[in-house]
Amino acid sequence: MKHSFPTSLWTPLSSLSFVLTVTTASAWAQDTEERPALPSWSIAGDDGAASTWSNPANLALDPDNSWFLLFNQGVNTDQKSQFAAIQNRGRLATGIIYRDAPDQSAWTTLSTGLGLPLDKNFAIGAHLGWQIPEGEDNNFVSWDVGMSWRPLSWMGLSAVARNIGMKDTSVLDLPTTFGGGITFRPWEHRLFLSTDALWEETNINESEPIPKAVASIRFMPTKSVQLRASGDSSGEISAGLQFFFGDGGLGVHGRTHLSDGGTDALVYASSAGGSYQATAPDDEVIYFDLTDNYPYQPSSGFFGSSNESYLYLLERIHSAAQEPDTPAIFFKMSGVPFSMAQIMEVQALIRLAQKNGKLVVAYLDGDASNRAFMLASSADKIMIHPAANLNFVGLSAEMRYFRETMDMVGVEPQFVRRSEYKSGPEPYIENASSPASKEQTEALLDDMSDIMMDIIATGRGQEVPVLKALVDEGPFTAKQALEHGLVDHIAYPDELENMKGLIEAGLPEDYEIEQEYYTRQDTPGWKGRQSIAVVYVVGTIMDGESISPGIFGGSRSAGSDTIVRQLDEAREDDDVAAVILRVDSPGGSAFASDEIWRAVERIQRKDKPVVVSMGGVAASGGYYVSAGADKILAHAGTITGSIGVYGGKFSGAELFDKLGVRSEIYRRGRRSALYTTSRAWDEVELAGIDNLIDEVYTQFKDKVSQGRDLNDEEVENVARGRVWSGTAALEQGLVDELGGFYEAVAQAKQLANIESTDEISLVTYSDTAGPDGQLRQTFLQMMGEQIEVPELPPELRYLYDLNQLQSEGTWMLLPYQMEIR
Repeated sequence: MKHSFPTSLWTPLSSLSFVLTVTTASAWAQDTEERPALPSWSIAGDDGAASTWSNPANLALDPDNSWFLLFNQGVNTDQKSQFAAIQNRGRLATGIIYRDAPDQSAWTTLSTGLGLPLDKNFAIGAHLGWQIPEGEDNNFVSWDVGMSWRPLSWMGLSAVARNIGMKDTSVLDLPTTFGGGITFRPWEHRLFLSTDALWEETNINESEPIPKAVASIRFMPTKSVQLRASGDSSGEISAGLQFFFGDGGLGVHGRTHLSDGGTDALVYASSAGGSYQATAPDDEVIYFDLTDNYPYQPSSGFFGSSNESYLYLLERIHSAAQEPDTPAIFFKMSGVPFSMAQIMEVQALIRLAQKNGKLVVAYLDGDASNRAFMLASSADKIMIHPAANLNFVGLSAEMRYFRETMDMVGVEPQFVRRSEYKSGPEPYIENASSPASKEQTEALLDDMSDIMMDIIATGRGQEVPVLKALVDEGPFTAKQALEHGLVDHIAYPDELENMKGLIEAGLPEDYEIEQEYYTRQDTPGWKGRQSIAVVYVVGTIMDGESISPGIFGGSRSAGSDTIVRQLDEAREDDDVAAVILRVDSPGGSAFASDEIWRAVERIQRKDKPVVVSMGGVAASGGYYVSAGADKILAHAGTITGSIGVYGGKFSGAELFDKLGVRSEIYRRGRRSALYTTSRAWDEVELAGIDNLIDEVYTQFKDKVSQGRDLNDEEVENVARGRVWSGTAALEQGLVDELGGFYEAVAQAKQLANIESTDEISLVTYSDTAGPDGQLRQTFLQMMGEQIEVPELPPELRYLYDLNQLQSEGTWMLLPYQMEIR
């Protein structure tokens, strides 16, 4: 399975191995070339750092960090030599070229390339070459510009103009070249067929442009072997072979000119990635550190971290679980940043690795939380730091109520809700939980606790009653955890390099720990022939554009404008066969939720199935946007349902009076001052709000009835604002099955009539729209790692979300947040 997740990780040049290739070529076209002769390279079909010298626009379509080195040496009629090195970080590349010959002066070029995406499949780029011939006062600058368009999964078009504006021949003559190319991919990344047409316009004696046509082929019969060949209209032919090993590879290539037999040799080194990245050696234990934060889409704020995305982490673990030559996988964890549903998603991949015969080891470092222990329990062996504590203490839920505080300061909360389980307003209108709120909280806590205990009991081979008794004795020191059979070994981190002494089975005699397995994310640069779009609904649902955490943390909002735009893009993309809606949201605006629901329906009208994959929470508005999907998948630990609605305001009349604030209201219309905070609603206004809430609640239930094929009575029984666990939601018919993201992919393929064994591309969409957004994203990528700022506490995040929703009349918002720590 090939993914097109946005790139965010940088692998240093020094950590990559070299690729060796030999190339033969005709004598250089000019007395001196200002760019290297790349092996059977095409304008439209080749990406990576070296595309700076062929078509810099391709840097934008495949911005994965890469590098390229070469050495070129004439072997018979021409003894000229050339060295070049270049690397790109995202869409910006820098490099150097040096060439020398017995009968000519040395020559150096400093190169800078930049690619800018104007659309997902269309980009422009430029290359600046600072030419430094040997001698004094003869430096100058050359420019290239390029365009690349890949409208289809199997075809790409490009155009270039090189050395534009080069009219001064006092130093030397560089040909101004114009050209275009087309590439076909009949077998996706395995086969590229390209044709380029070039016109070289030399400035000597104003000679006519020299046309040249080039045909090339690039074939990848296996994951670690690549064949290249080309021929042009001047009689030059070339062919070569390249091998890849992990992050690099080796190869040979040859080129000759039929008219004079001139040849030269090229030795080059390049990074590997994506389709070319070979498997891990069989003596490597793949390592994952799960103590980081993994957002669905990395923050793009100036002070946010550029962390790896959660779904890319899943793909790395999924790949490791199926890696044929790796004997074991190692997980380090303490404060795991996952919801219960996400923990179960990772555990499913651990079980896949174990099914494939791999040993899975978990290492608890620091004070390990309930979540970390729950995840670790699926491993074959659990190791713990000698000074660590195991906080296996069970679950709790805490509610805070502010009604008495509001009475003290003179603020009157007024809320209308549907129905008794919709307890979101209760912290403001009550001093304690209502009976309905207590009922659903106790039931949800029971479900979550039972799920956690069952998972740990299964993983550790213990009885649930024994674990429930142990919980009351926690937390545990490392020694106590070992005595109770909660862990298997106590070890310091440096002892992990010799786990063979602690774990007898499953490890080779000599092994290495691989900490950067597939950390270099792959952006293939091409649309997939069979694609499934992944659209995120993460955070509080609001009208407008999605908002990432700000400079002081905060919450991520799911903006309906952003999400609808992404869903429309998936609907119009002919290569997208299905859509997975990944929902991890407590809800929010009723209006914004309906906008997203409508966009989902429009996709289905185009015969594209929509599958919902629920994360930790998909409740209230989060369930509203899911209700119409063809299939809904949740985990047992997903918090969902909460089919209800409420709305209200805070009247500060008494507070204003205490502060000496006086208000005068002039109205035209009985309810025109409905939302003023200077006075409370009267009976007429309250009746209007009550009617509004009732209509929105009816609409919500209609959407559920239509999407889930339930009658009105059945919907009412599961609605009334009640929150359900994933297990309970399955029993009530609110979800179709229990499963995670990869089960959702399988369902999407089945509904789209894609064979289960067929390779697909998972397509995601940027939050930023248009060229200005793409430019901002490019700049942030160039900044690299940024300053880490902690998020706001949950209480402040909730108040922030409520403030953002003040312009909305009705809310579909989960009444509380529940986390396992």
